[in-house]
Amino acid sequence: MTTTLLPVNSILNPRDLGGIVGLDGRKIKTHRLIRTGTLTRMSDEDIQFLKNYGLTTIIDLRVKGKTTPIRKLKVLKIFPCLFLKKKGL
Repeated sequence: MTTTLLPVNSILNPRDLGGIVGLDGRKIKTHRLIRTGTLTRMSDEDIQFLKNYGLTTIIDLRVKGKTTPIRKLKVLKIFPCLFLKKKGL
């Protein structure tokens, strides 16, 4: 499995998951799926980098009740997927 660490400073562990091969043998294209740590403290420079990289949608998988709002990002869609319970899965 190969991932590419993205050159940003205000986001924890940002990786492009392009190149990973799924169970069906198909490969994720680069610039299609990025995983990160918290996005609540993104700098303006890192926001611009992600927009230039092609980021258009954020799917927020944080646990309900543990969320700090993500900065309002023009052009990007943010979808909260609060499917985990506050205590446990």
